[in-house]
Amino acid sequence: DIAVFGDSLSAGNGATNYYGEKGCYTSKNVYALKYKRKLRKKGYKASYRNLACSGSKTSAISRQIKKLTRKTRRKIDLVFVSMGANDIYFEDIVKQCFVPGLKDTFTCEIVINTAFALIGQVKIKMEKKIAQLAKRLPNARIVLVGYPYLLDHCPSEGIFSLGGYPSGEQVRALSLLAHSVASMASRISNLSYRVDYVSLLDKFKHHEICGYKNPWIRNYADTAITAEWFHPNKSGHSFISRYLVNRLGY
Repeated sequence: DIAVFGDSLSAGNGATNYYGEKGCYTSKNVYALKYKRKLRKKGYKASYRNLACSGSKTSAISRQIKKLTRKTRRKIDLVFVSMGANDIYFEDIVKQCFVPGLKDTFTCEIVINTAFALIGQVKIKMEKKIAQLAKRLPNARIVLVGYPYLLDHCPSEGIFSLGGYPSGEQVRALSLLAHSVASMASRISNLSYRVDYVSLLDKFKHHEICGYKNPWIRNYADTAITAEWFHPNKSGHSFISRYLVNRLGY
């Protein structure tokens, strides 16, 4: 049985076909549900609960866990979780650095520098939440799903460079650091619990914004829903589900 926790990546922002709690953007096209469908095709009977919600910080995972009864928690044998982006104010970075009419060079540099400063604290928060998931869902294998690069190497001029400030490259650098932090947190946690870290960092290569292949990331130009900006689309989630099968098996 599968349970999903965390933020917008695991809720499915950007993948459309939403249901459930308003504002969570829980999608029927999210990677975890696609993974579950692949299990069913292989003959495995699997229940599925998605508690992830758009905008959730790591602290919200405690509330998400409480939505499951103790009996249900003991039946869960696979957990998908994504976390950390909102603890470094991902939404503010998107708006202040990339969205026409909102972006501002000075503010963009501030929010990115703030994110770099906070990233060390995120590692500690991740370790605590992984431990909580492992204790409250004692039979579960925990899979920490990382974030992909959202931007390819964009032109040095234009919307991804503000007044000479290389916002696009700075966000790529921040993504790389976030990957390192998640990898380290999972390795430490794996000493005590069953934890796998699945990195998606470079797996969207050339499908990111500015990439030359079919886009797997939503942009403000293709959706008016701000919560969808800079999130994987249906194709992106389809790829993630296939990649999880290759990494984890059935």
